[in-house]
Amino acid sequence: MKLIHTADLHLDSRLTSRLTGQKRKERRNELLMNFERLCDFASSHDVTAILISGDLFDRDQVSETAAGMVRAVIRAHKDIEFYYLKGNHDKGEALTSEDVPVNLHQFGTAWQTYSLDEDIRIHGLELTGSDTRDALTSLKTDPDMINIVMLHGQLTENRNDTTDHAIYLPDLKFRDIDYLALGHIHEKREDRLDHRGIYVYPGCLEGRGFDECGEHGFMLLEIHPEKHRLDTTFVPFARRTLFRAEVDITGLSTTKDILSVVEKALDQEKIQAKDMVQVRLTGSTEAEAERDISYIASVLEDRYYMAELRDETVFMVHPETYQYDETLKGVFVRQVLEDGSLTEDEKAAVIRYGILALKQEEL
Repeated sequence: MKLIHTADLHLDSRLTSRLTGQKRKERRNELLMNFERLCDFASSHDVTAILISGDLFDRDQVSETAAGMVRAVIRAHKDIEFYYLKGNHDKGEALTSEDVPVNLHQFGTAWQTYSLDEDIRIHGLELTGSDTRDALTSLKTDPDMINIVMLHGQLTENRNDTTDHAIYLPDLKFRDIDYLALGHIHEKREDRLDHRGIYVYPGCLEGRGFDECGEHGFMLLEIHPEKHRLDTTFVPFARRTLFRAEVDITGLSTTKDILSVVEKALDQEKIQAKDMVQVRLTGSTEAEAERDISYIASVLEDRYYMAELRDETVFMVHPETYQYDETLKGVFVRQVLEDGSLTEDEKAAVIRYGILALKQEEL
């Protein structure tokens, strides 16, 4: 028997932080379509059930488009059973109306157990605050069954952790759990729970920002009840991947040289045109260097679906260069260097933007 474990899809996310206009709408639709892609994958690979460990949606007020689409997709895949446990973002009532598909099974604030077949049990509990230990320790399992437990929260080894949705990991050890299906962390994590079971965060299905870079997907479980064995495979599934690169441009003095180094760094990552990239320029450059950052940004924006360029370099200023310079630039630099109210970092920043302004370049 095959199962899929996914979490943190965050459907209907506003995506307001980086994308604008048409691309924001397009990306929101892509996130919605990912759910249908996931279900189509399940059908074509003979998956029996999909486990959604929280944050299927991104906010309380879910659009009827998103809620209706999810209901329609679940109903269309009647060969698959869906087990949906709400997360901290799933506070609305998008899937609690009378129009809930018959193959959608949900959980509550007390342990709920479903029998997937005669040998497999799925247990789930929605955590609602910081006082979770009593709820966790009330779990009851049958050691002769294959036990899958669904939770949404942050694992902790600190028994005094009062963070909302904290899951004190020792409370779940030695409870005959074979697979702890978690949600809340947006990167894949997997480790031993105890001698019998493992715990897994599959990560989010698709990265939405540059704090969610790298490969994203879901876990495919294959269960062999007769051997009491459960095998797992991570399946990369994101439509677009996000990358973040730091490029040191110390000593480079032309736009062409800087662009060449940036392109080389990105080529090494094998980034595709459909992906999104953030480049941070670091290091130090001469104040007089010829560098057109806006041009480099335009090249990257044309090359990738979305590109963001951050200039975090500092200018190298040699006071002796301007000692006898009677131009406006020389006078300006000397005045800044002699200003005792500024720190060295502040002087460098003022000189940097002042020279850019004098050269009529974009700040």
